[in-house]
Amino acid sequence: MFLEVFVKRWEKILSRARVMIENHREDIKDNLDFLNTIFLSFMK
Repeated sequence: MFLEVFVKRWEKILSRARVMIENHREDIKDNLDFLNTIFLSFMK
């Protein structure tokens, strides 16, 4: 249950992040890398 909700929220975040990357590529890149690292640590 929790994981499904978490993944759905993460998909929304990623879709927003893609738009943000197009607008502010360098400014947000480090933050996205940090969030991705956290997400991968959850999946382990």
